[in-house]
Formats: sequence, structure tokens, C-alpha cells
Amino acid sequence: MIRTLLGPLCAAVLLAGCNTPGAPTSAAGSDVSERPAADQPVTTQARRIASSHVELGTAYLQASKMGTAIEEAHYAIAIDPSYAPGYHLLGQVHMYLNENEAAQRAFQEALARAPGDPDINNTYGWFLCVNGREQEGLALLQKAAQNPFNTTPARPVTNAGLCYLRMKDEKAAADQFARALVLDPANTVAAYQLGEIAYRQGDYVRARDFVTELNQANEPTAESVWLGLRVERKLGNREAEAAYVAQLRNKFRTSRQYQDYLAGRFE
Repeated sequence: MIRTLLGPLCAAVLLAGCNTPGAPTSAAGSDVSERPAADQPVTTQARRIASSHVELGTAYLQASKMGTAIEEAHYAIAIDPSYAPGYHLLGQVHMYLNENEAAQRAFQEALARAPGDPDINNTYGWFLCVNGREQEGLALLQKAAQNPFNTTPARPVTNAGLCYLRMKDEKAAADQFARALVLDPANTVAAYQLGEIAYRQGDYVRARDFVTELNQANEPTAESVWLGLRVERKLGNREAEAAYVAQLRNKFRTSRQYQDYLAGRFE
């Protein structure tokens, strides 16, 4: 069953595989795999306090309270300048705010202190992908995916798929999304993207399979309803298409997808 995988900031830190086919074999920093720094034993009072600030700041980040989140990150760094998660949190806030130079500095500081941390490699890898440095980003995502201590390996694999889509390499992207679904059958991002790829490739029956399961197992979104509508339209199933139209109109009237439907923009 496909269930919701991601909360706020999902695209940014998926926003965390074994094997990332087609990704470069080299990665920045040490090749040694590490446990996430946030999961390592706390041995000093400074580290304990810094960890608390990062935990609190992460909650504020997820609640989109960026001002407070960045304050907590700075508190953590001031208390324990060697604590990588403090810089990781700071980088995520700057990334969310589109402050890319500051985000990169923070991610580099985090990676310098914990080069094998899978969470940091995943987030910084995605940051590089969305900022035109896809090959560097894929290397870090591969490193995160192959880390045996990574408890959420589907995240960097999914991010690698999204990165390949940015490079317009749908075959490599589909390979990553399929791998992500093996690692985590509840991965809604991977399932949706496989449906979109199948639709673009003209495999409408396969696209229907993905979107039907997605919409049955989860609360439909404007994106998933729109995909289902377009699939049924291509297959000539007017009754199913009309049901999707009604759902789009009733639940997502203000969405871009509904405006596209009204304008007849199906592709």
C-alpha cells in the first residue's frame, strides 16, 4: 500500500538506497559511512544542549517558523561549534529561504564535521541538484543511499530520481523511483513520478495502475487527480474522466490543475 511519505519540506530533504545507477562513483569528503550525527551518543553537556536546540529548531522548521528555527541553529552552533547538525539545520533554513550562498556555506560546514553523515549528504546532495550541480549532487545522494546506517534509504534514491528528471533523463529517473518503491512501498513521490513518466511515454495502462493505487491508498491531491483525469482521457474512458473532473472541481477549484482543465491544457 502506498501511504504518505513526506511532510513539510519533503522536496527539500527527501528531502533520504542501495545503489544509485548512473550516479558518479566519487563523493565529496570521506568515504567512511557514519551514523547520523544526531543519533550518536551525547558525551558532553555542551553537546546535549546543542542537540536540544537542533531538535527544537527542526520542529520550528517543519512548522515553517523560519526566524525561530534559524535562532535555534545559531544557539546550537554557538554552544558546540563542532556539532554538525547545527550547521545542517542552518543550511536547511537558508535553503528554504532561497538564500543559496548562506545555505551552501552551512552545508559545507556540516559536511566538514561529519563527511559520512547520510542525512547531511542527502540534503546537500539535493541542494546541489536544484542549483544546477546535478552530477555533484548525485554523488552525495549515492553516498547517502549506500550508507548502511541510513534508516531511510529511499529518500536519497527518490531524490536521485528527481535529480535525473531535472537532467531530462527519464530512464535513469524511472530506475531510481522503481528502486525507491522496493525500499519503501509507501513512497508516494516515487509512485506518482512513475505514473507521470508512464503517461509521458504513452503507456497509459501502466500510468493508470500507478495513479489508481495512489489515489485509493491516500488522500488524493490536485496533482494525482489531474494525472488520473488525463490518463482516463487518453484511454477514452469518459465516465472515469468525468469523475476525476468532478473531484478536481469540488476539492481543488483554486488549483493550477483545475485552471489548466478549464483552459483545455492537458499536456
